[in-house]
Amino acid sequence: MKKRYSFDSGSGFEADLAELRRLLAENRQYLTNYEEVFSSLEDDDYVARGNGFCDRKYSEDFVEGQKEKFARRIEMLEKWIAEWPLEALKEGNARFVAGKMARKMDYANDRERLSQGQQPFAVVLCCSDSRVAPEIVFDQGLGDLFVIRNAGNVVNEDVLGSIEYAVEHLGTPLVVVMGHSSCGAVTATCQGEDLPGHIKSIAERIRPSLDTSCCINDNARRHAQRMAQMIAENPIVKHENATVVAAFYDLRSGLVEWR
Repeated sequence: MKKRYSFDSGSGFEADLAELRRLLAENRQYLTNYEEVFSSLEDDDYVARGNGFCDRKYSEDFVEGQKEKFARRIEMLEKWIAEWPLEALKEGNARFVAGKMARKMDYANDRERLSQGQQPFAVVLCCSDSRVAPEIVFDQGLGDLFVIRNAGNVVNEDVLGSIEYAVEHLGTPLVVVMGHSSCGAVTATCQGEDLPGHIKSIAERIRPSLDTSCCINDNARRHAQRMAQMIAENPIVKHENATVVAAFYDLRSGLVEWR
């Protein structure tokens, strides 16, 4: 997905997330080099004017102005990069709901490109329910999403380890915890039955999220929010400054609500 952007100068350009990241790196490098060059200028670095007087080759105002310009540009790029992933998911879901999917079905080129590495723009923790498929719900392609699925979208050590890998090693800036309507794991936990085998351990992780006065769907929303809060408190997620949000997917309408 490409979006149109504009710096203070008003000149517009279109970019996707990878291009924004590249521009950020280039501008950071430019600013670093710029500061190195101008900090090394000697006081006698003058150029002659036609009237016989001499001026500094680069005035202090000029140097500071250039530094401020690129600092502002870096700040804008960081803001766009922070906003881009969630906007992409929202726009993709809107296409899915409207039945106007943009993604192609021929993945040959994607496979070749992704064989060299991955850089997903969002982590999605969601339920294993067969009706909940993030790449389809958000109309994204191969390599776009780092998906973690289990019954009830619960957070445990394995899930946290996977999220830490994505945000720290892959540089993924957004983590989404997505519950959904008619969730079987939440329903079973709400009913309070004696659950068999390892299903009981899933219910134990869901139970603290529940309010017995709420309906199943509201409890699924509460659970997604609680899981998102747990992830947001993770030291590595905090250190990498990743954004963590909760969401709720309606099976019938296809719409994703954001909490």
